[in-house]
Amino acid sequence: MTLPDGLSAFLMGASDFSERDAAGLRPDVAMIATPSTPATHRYAPRLLKALGYPATVVPVHWDNFELPLDEGAHRDPTIDLDGFIARIREASPGSRILLPEYATPYRF
Repeated sequence: MTLPDGLSAFLMGASDFSERDAAGLRPDVAMIATPSTPATHRYAPRLLKALGYPATVVPVHWDNFELPLDEGAHRDPTIDLDGFIARIREASPGSRILLPEYATPYRF
């Protein structure tokens, strides 16, 4: 999706993808699903390479969505968010990693 100001964003709602379909998209911001299992081979490195190493990467789907948000997002204890962030940093060291806070606006 490209916004009126020219910023482009990519949302990956699941941790499996077709490299051919993602190749060449080159978003400024990539919101990518945090995998719940290591089933997809080299998921972060392959996806970030296909997307051209976006300037900003936002891990999504790492929270426990069964808890109310009145206290903010709670990490899902079954998801290795720290390991996923480390794999993003290793694969795309020039990318800014943004772990969003609930009800907080961000500018890019």
